[in-house]
Amino acid sequence: MKTKSELIIEALKTGNDLSLSEIVNHISESTGKEIKLTDISSVLSKLSKPEKADTGFFIQRRKKPKSPYRYKLVDEALGMTTEELIDLSHKTGKNRFTLEQAGEKYPDVKKYVKSNMVKKSEETRKSGPTATPETTLNVNLKVTWDINLNFKGLV
Repeated sequence: MKTKSELIIEALKTGNDLSLSEIVNHISESTGKEIKLTDISSVLSKLSKPEKADTGFFIQRRKKPKSPYRYKLVDEALGMTTEELIDLSHKTGKNRFTLEQAGEKYPDVKKYVKSNMVKKSEETRKSGPTATPETTLNVNLKVTWDINLNFKGLV
């Protein structure tokens, strides 16, 4: 049985510019099962963002006013196999297909990835998010308390 990521990538490998509902329809037709939009939207969101998955470098996400987002696998990445694209969606894995390997095997995709992003992407997945420089903020607070205590009627 195929994963949701595989099904989404297969839909995008058609090369068409698709909305989320069109992707869901494509998956429903190919699997013969009814698929919920919400089940696919979270996975598609991850796959299409470069900070979450390397596939995000090659999935264009466009929005026109008063229209849903449209997703498209860039033409230069259509030659990649589904397995290679799935590997790019994983953060770690033994012998997985990396962004660097994608650039070597498919040189035309390099234009979608800044050269410094390849190493940064690999390092982020190994060590977690990169640390930002420490910033010190000095705050001087003056607190004034006005307290009135009334003990009438307590004795």
